[in-house]
Amino acid sequence: MSALQQSGLDKGEAFAKGRKYLLTFKPGAKAHAIEVAMHYSYGHYYAAQALVRAGSKERQEWYTAIRDELLRPNGTHNEDGSWKGVLSPHYDTAMALLILQAPNSHLQSMNR
Repeated sequence: MSALQQSGLDKGEAFAKGRKYLLTFKPGAKAHAIEVAMHYSYGHYYAAQALVRAGSKERQEWYTAIRDELLRPNGTHNEDGSWKGVLSPHYDTAMALLILQAPNSHLQSMNR
């Protein structure tokens, strides 16, 4: 979806299908398999870019779900406040912070 947006092709059928597919991985959805967990931060980072720039109703639903998941008090943070993940607390914390700031549109300006 990000590649389609960068190419100016974010109004067609391919983009709509991509958005529908992406939403199957919305936090809280049943599609969270081990493959999703291994690429959790990376996937949600690009989902943030794609959905925020799409400007859709789904964007708010997705962002609310990821925000709530990232900020939930149990199980997502280490004692020092960093985020837990499969790679490293440094990477996962940086990615979580990028995801959380997505509605501020800073990701948009980085890609235009």
